[in-house]
Amino acid sequence: MWKKRILSLVVTTLFVLSAVSFSIIDEIEGANRATLYVGGTGAGNYSTIQSAIDTASDYDTVFVYNGTYYENLVINKTINLIGEDKNTTVIDGGANGDVVYVSADGIEIRRFTIQNSGGSWSDASIQINSNNCTISENIISNNLNGIWLYHAEGTIISLNIITGNNYNGVYLANSHHNFITGNIFSTNLNGIRLNGGNNNTIACNTITSNDFNGIYLFDTCHNTIFDNCFINDGINVFNSSYNYVNNNTVNGKPLVYLEQESDIIINNAGQVILINCTNITIENQYLSHTTIGIELWKTNNCLIHESCITNNQYGLYLSFSSNNTISGNTIVKNNYGIYLPNWCYNNIFSGNKIFLNDNYGLRFVLSSNNTFYNNYFNNDLNAHGSGFNMWNVTKTMGPNIIRGEYLGGNFWTDYNGVDLDGDDLGDTNLPYHEYWNISYGGDWHPLIPILTQTLSLSDGWNLITIPSNHTWTAETLGQNITGCTVVTRLDCNTQTFTTHVVGAPWDDFPIENGIGYYVYTIGNTNFTVTGELMYSVVNTLYPGWNMLGWFHPFNTTAEKLGRLIENCSVVIIFETKNQTFYTHVVGTPHDNFIIERGMGLFIYTTEASIWHGEG
Repeated sequence: MWKKRILSLVVTTLFVLSAVSFSIIDEIEGANRATLYVGGTGAGNYSTIQSAIDTASDYDTVFVYNGTYYENLVINKTINLIGEDKNTTVIDGGANGDVVYVSADGIEIRRFTIQNSGGSWSDASIQINSNNCTISENIISNNLNGIWLYHAEGTIISLNIITGNNYNGVYLANSHHNFITGNIFSTNLNGIRLNGGNNNTIACNTITSNDFNGIYLFDTCHNTIFDNCFINDGINVFNSSYNYVNNNTVNGKPLVYLEQESDIIINNAGQVILINCTNITIENQYLSHTTIGIELWKTNNCLIHESCITNNQYGLYLSFSSNNTISGNTIVKNNYGIYLPNWCYNNIFSGNKIFLNDNYGLRFVLSSNNTFYNNYFNNDLNAHGSGFNMWNVTKTMGPNIIRGEYLGGNFWTDYNGVDLDGDDLGDTNLPYHEYWNISYGGDWHPLIPILTQTLSLSDGWNLITIPSNHTWTAETLGQNITGCTVVTRLDCNTQTFTTHVVGAPWDDFPIENGIGYYVYTIGNTNFTVTGELMYSVVNTLYPGWNMLGWFHPFNTTAEKLGRLIENCSVVIIFETKNQTFYTHVVGTPHDNFIIERGMGLFIYTTEASIWHGEG
């Protein structure tokens, strides 16, 4: 608390001192100051901004009336450049170089839309190669970089809207003691990037939906980052330390940033970043829609357990980190599921469900002696990298992650070997190496799925799904279940039920993958299904009630399923023996239940989305 008060005092003092200094300058220079006008209808007004700048003297003000000015400005004297209205006073660089280049100290630029810089790597809306400037109340959009500070100090960037720039919203290159406060950053590649430099302050900004990073700290230290609001965004740290990061939120939850800490349990976070830490426990977290769900940098002996990590650029990111245990997590629908870019050793990954990630389930570089076993990999590219790692343990009595009797290696959706001795471990095409994407070694005991599923049905109604690929209809399903008389589905779009009476020639309908169905049976019976596994579905979810079917070979819980479906608030199963419903309200700690392969269920969602099998 005391640190926060000091930081608030420092920021307040800086603004006060700034105001005082400008007041003193006003008194000293007031007699010599002039205001030059651009645009408008006044006699003697300038037609271009640059001509007014060229005429101005130090401490003059150039006031620009509404309009669009196609110019590339060079400001090499200490002036105030003020627009009439930021929405209608536009400086357009014509896709050529910097729109505004600043080389003099003490310049103020306020109330403009500044857009359309060139496409060279350093081109920007405003490039500052000087000190003590103020950039405020502008709209900075559609540039390669928004604001670029190069070896700049004492610059205040405040109250701007910085959006839609192709690379960085604000880029600080080897710049120190600058203040970025009260801005809105959105839909840039990086909202703010610090490359080198130190002692900068980033405070009270709203940082939302930037494509890659909200804030990227690259080789920088002793910066202060506090009271920022991240929405669908977060922080990425590379080779940076001794930064003070406090009281930020990610999607309404705390951004947990720890540096040189130990023996802490994290129990509520929107993003977790650990720098030079030991013995930290991260458990039962739901981390989504941020830059990196969990980042470990030079962090050892930590436990990451039973957490859901989804819809991030990177689900889990470890660099220079060793002897950590990552177990029982669901890592789904990230760009990269798990990423080990640098020198990670002796980490253990087990019991994780790593599926439906866009690029790689697991990507590792220069990382060795890590152990991966009893994980479920279901991604277009399951694993790729270099390093001598272990991909299985010695065959041991299980059960394993896909209900087999033995522990050994991992389940890989693209393993094409077979089990010759009935132990549900692969015996041919060994070792599995993801078509040589695993450079050294491979998995000698890949898990083989059990293709037969028996569902115990009770007298009365049962809520089930067909958990393997098939081409059945309601009539086919009914005929294959002893004593089945009725099959019913929910039309989720109209929120109405359709019923087929088994044996009748009307109202038949197809049985779809990943959908739940009611079946009515006379007497208790077992229903056995055999067929190839399904790995994903494409099912439309509608506002209101939807019926789903759990088809994965591993179990999940109502809470995990509900968390991993956008805008899902309730999950319900039907208990056949008692003919009763069990309800779990997503986000509450009670009435959670296990969902097994072959079970149908109801979910309630408030918005339409697509379900691919997350859960």
